[in-house]
Amino acid sequence: MSREEFAHQLNRFLHRYDRFLISGHIRPDGDSVGVCTALALCIQQMNKEAMLVFDGDASRYTQILKPVPALPEEASVSEAGRYFKSGDTFAFIMLDCSEPERTGRAADAIMVAEASLTIDHHVTSKEAADFNYV
Repeated sequence: MSREEFAHQLNRFLHRYDRFLISGHIRPDGDSVGVCTALALCIQQMNKEAMLVFDGDASRYTQILKPVPALPEEASVSEAGRYFKSGDTFAFIMLDCSEPERTGRAADAIMVAEASLTIDHHVTSKEAADFNYV
């Protein structure tokens, strides 16, 4: 799939849903936190809800993460819907990884979300989401 085709598909995906749970890989590093936060901010600019979920200590990125709500650590992704303000269903987006198990605690989100999307730059990735750009 070309970049242009995926950009069109991403645009349709973002306009179709109102709530998004976004996760990067376990033990989040700067590129994972940065891309998740950037997409969440874009979604918020669309007057939609975005919530981040990370597995591992992301505290050194507190300033970057501050404007985006996070799923509480004690909450499971199966109950993530109750933390959104406008409804309880959501779409799941994996960034910087494409294997659900690499997200850690967010792994089950791919099963409970209305739809899922992956954007990843790792060539060894497998495609587990409904929509994938690797």
